[in-house]
Amino acid sequence: MTFEASGSDFKKATVKGSKEEDLSQQLSKQTDSLPRNERLQKDLEFVNNHPNSLHAAYLLSVFSSTWGKKKSKELFDNFSENNKNSDYGKSISKFIELNQNPEIGDQYIDFEMPDTRGEMKRLSEVEGELVLLEFWASNCGPCRQENPNLVNTYNEFKDKGFEIFAVSEDIQKEKWLKAIEEDNLPWLQVSDLKRNNTASMIYGLNGIPDNFLIDNDGIIVGRNLRGEKLNEKLKDILN
Repeated sequence: MTFEASGSDFKKATVKGSKEEDLSQQLSKQTDSLPRNERLQKDLEFVNNHPNSLHAAYLLSVFSSTWGKKKSKELFDNFSENNKNSDYGKSISKFIELNQNPEIGDQYIDFEMPDTRGEMKRLSEVEGELVLLEFWASNCGPCRQENPNLVNTYNEFKDKGFEIFAVSEDIQKEKWLKAIEEDNLPWLQVSDLKRNNTASMIYGLNGIPDNFLIDNDGIIVGRNLRGEKLNEKLKDILN
């Protein structure tokens, strides 16, 4: 295998001598300048057409939540046994097993996860007329920008039956704890500190921040509510 970057930068370097690298480079050249939706379509076609490629397994592990459980299972079922048994394949298999992708009007899905002290906490244990299942991470800029608004909302409605159950997608506990302290977040925080967060897979997240508003009957009554939209929803139900 040879690596060629003379007279160029590393982003434009070429790796020769490996079939996997050749396939990856070819795909990269085809998709680099495309809009996201067209790039995703090309990636999907690559995964479908190269079931023996480890790069295909990597792509599916990244975009399984974007393409959804049904399509991901269809693509995964065509994989070679080596791909299915790879770390990427195990991640995809776990997503397919766990993903339920609930929508507004559906019953929430319960789960448990360690809190900041390592104690297991269940979503169903949170007492409140309305519970916000909040997904975030310390390295998520939009999440951190929204936190002061969420703190204000929590302080306004906590005595009326509003609670928050926050799931962090962090993988480093120190950064997670530091962000909680810096942003003065008083509600319950949990994380499994895994690269593929279990709760995020269950709920079918494509990105963060995201949230699910759950009523006292366990029904999801709102999703991805921020700022005034969240406040208005809480006023409608709690006042």
